Amino acid sequence: MNNTNIRIELVRTGLLNVQHWFDRGAELLAHGPLDDWQTLVIMAEKHLIEVTAALRDGLDAEHLVIQLDATQKATSGFWYAALAWCTRNRVRMDRTLERAMDRIYEKIDQARWLLDPPEVIELTHARAASMEGYEAMAAVPVFELVRDEAEAALVELGGKDAHVPAIVDRVSRELELRIDHAAFLVEAYQGDPARFSPMIEAAVAAIDALQKGIGVRGMPPHHERLDRAIVRLVALTMQRAA
Repeated sequence: MNNTNIRIELVRTGLLNVQHWFDRGAELLAHGPLDDWQTLVIMAEKHLIEVTAALRDGLDAEHLVIQLDATQKATSGFWYAALAWCTRNRVRMDRTLERAMDRIYEKIDQARWLLDPPEVIELTHARAASMEGYEAMAAVPVFELVRDEAEAALVELGGKDAHVPAIVDRVSRELELRIDHAAFLVEAYQGDPARFSPMIEAAVAAIDALQKGIGVRGMPPHHERLDRAIVRLVALTMQRAA
């Protein structure tokens, strides 16, 4: 899978996670109060932040528009369910939730603007029965991007006019952001984090090869940042070992 396809998959799975979080919230509201709506909104907003960041790279894929429509429908479904619940129970809508949903809709609008679709596609979708597994699905392209970006930097270092400090600084920042995203997904995942081991091993191997490629051309801080990236990746499979 090339870098563009990995980024497209990152956006698709991020939008899919938002869709299923809101599907789940609407489902819960149909049977009673949603006690922890803060977690739902926080998780959705984090995914949307990553989606809009990836879309700024200029991705263009028709199925992303389709998934964005499904995500927006799920978001609206949750919001209408929350309004209906307040009406049934004769209570005022929580202003904090209103402001949080405003931010969600702003990010969805931003994602749509970045995709610049020619038309809005109407799409229905099934309710989410279970959240288990969606974070794992979204983690796959993130780990692939960690590996891909380390490998690309190693190739770049082989260039005749390669500026080692600039290359290492840039890739270190990119890796730190990707690993932050991966840590968020692994923490949210309810299954065994060891399932990510093969992807993490491939990413660690790529960073290790980058370390060797830098060699004596890198300053100690450069190696330290890459060492920290490796340590953080390995730690992700052990978060719930205790």
